[in-house]
Amino acid sequence: CLLHGDFIYPNVFVDDAGRITHLFDFEKTCQGPRAYEFARSLLINCFDDGWSESSFELAKNFLSAYRDVQSLSSQDMIKGIRMYAHDLMHMTWTEAKYVIYGMDVQLSLYDRQARRVEWLSEDLADFCRKMSEI
Repeated sequence: CLLHGDFIYPNVFVDDAGRITHLFDFEKTCQGPRAYEFARSLLINCFDDGWSESSFELAKNFLSAYRDVQSLSSQDMIKGIRMYAHDLMHMTWTEAKYVIYGMDVQLSLYDRQARRVEWLSEDLADFCRKMSEI
């Protein structure tokens, strides 16, 4: 299906009631599996700062809102999370910006990417189990 490709909080505009009104930044628009885009959006939007209980509550709301519009089985969600985890572990663009080009403006993003890789490499099975309970 057609994916936004970067459906994360800086690219989404919401109204006072929290409803999405506009999307921005379509440079990564592509075709692909919905479950991958869901997983990427979920992990960046809800777990950018770790696996806290408040992050899981936010994720439950995110999943519920998503399922109000599109069906997504727990099995497909887990497959999407595994796809994103695999992709994330091979992603090197932030490192390239710093090491090759000497740009340090991405260091905070690099830190978040590194934490996600660490979390997903250590806790993916537990994370998937907890998410599949939703």
